[in-house]
Amino acid sequence: MGCAASTPDVADATAVMGNHGPEKHRAKGMSNKGISLKSMESIRSAIESLLINEPELTKLMTSFSKEHLFMFAKDYQTQTGTDLLSLLREKLNGPLEKLILSSFKPDVTLRTELIRESLQGKATDIEQLTDVVLTLSESRACEIVQNYDLLYGGSVITDIRHDYNGDKLWQRLITRILSSKRVSRSSLAMQSTTLASDGDVDTHAVGAEANTGTLGKLLVADAERLVMDIRERNFEHLLLLMATALPAEYVSICKKYFEMKGTVLRQDIADALEHRPEERYALLLAHDYLHSPAAAYAFMAHTALVAGISRDDARLTRAAILSYEEHPDVPAVYRELYGVTLEDAIEKTGTGSYESTLLILWKIDRPKDPAAGPEAENGPAETAAHAGNKAKQSSKGNKKSDSKADKEGAATPVLQNDTVEERLPTPAASESSTPRGD
Repeated sequence: MGCAASTPDVADATAVMGNHGPEKHRAKGMSNKGISLKSMESIRSAIESLLINEPELTKLMTSFSKEHLFMFAKDYQTQTGTDLLSLLREKLNGPLEKLILSSFKPDVTLRTELIRESLQGKATDIEQLTDVVLTLSESRACEIVQNYDLLYGGSVITDIRHDYNGDKLWQRLITRILSSKRVSRSSLAMQSTTLASDGDVDTHAVGAEANTGTLGKLLVADAERLVMDIRERNFEHLLLLMATALPAEYVSICKKYFEMKGTVLRQDIADALEHRPEERYALLLAHDYLHSPAAAYAFMAHTALVAGISRDDARLTRAAILSYEEHPDVPAVYRELYGVTLEDAIEKTGTGSYESTLLILWKIDRPKDPAAGPEAENGPAETAAHAGNKAKQSSKGNKKSDSKADKEGAATPVLQNDTVEERLPTPAASESSTPRGD
């Protein structure tokens, strides 16, 4: 499969294991301590305070990478004999707990644990599994497969198939993402004999493509196939493209689809799966990710905000913890796609410390209001502290705020899917083989 032929693109690969096992490597250029003694003491003081100020702690943490915070947690345990994450769990709860604890886990570790967590309940957590896997690049998917086997002694693909006994589109797409290698459509056409061993692949279509002379003609053939298939509610070829096509080639196929049919692929997917929400969401998320990872996380956040925080804070939390470090452009892309700022959409939730922590993770600065008084003049840490104290003082009113958030979330403007696709960024030339990051 693709993993066997791929080389992980991050220094720590699958070796960062937290409390689950020994650490085999450190990221390149990282010292034993990872964080300066002064910074270490600042974070330590914030954590050990009687009442944690979540926004202030988050502000301190975002000055460092997840790799450095991971090393800090190891150093803390060595020095004090106390597991840092366990200490934080005692002081935090709800979505704030996951927001802050996730910052101490490198992306491979975090995603592996989230996948495992989604398979451990009474029923498969389809939303979490979808969000985590369908925002993976090929190289990161390979690392996840290897790390899962290392930590849990089994195949993640096998566990997913056993945990959910069905044949849904989201499940088939997830297993393909975790097991496929992205190659040019022209290369794929020349490998029809190899692909014929995979029962999921339409070998007749691949063989026909092999007789086509140019990549352009191959992409046209893909678009023509999609026009016919989606009209008949057949998604097999779409799943194949989403799992194996290069991002730039997938975007080209989408453009050719529009030229042929006069409607955009994203809207047609949404219409065809209107009454199958889990599958609809999964295919739209994968579609957006192939255009731009930031667009996929923006869609993830928007879906949660429209649903209302009290009903879907878990998805909004995932959008933040999976994207804030490697895709800081999510707020800008969100505004471009949905016509409102992510800051405004989040602030409507009225969720106090949770709201403030999200804004800090995404590095969204509130505009300074001259009439706002001393708060506008204070430094970032003081502003964060004020936000946290204010949130604690009004914590009793959070339930009312959540109720209000549901109403306001439902009223959040939602652009038509065709408009969203027209605004989706196109992968840069440097991203043509593999999406940048995850």
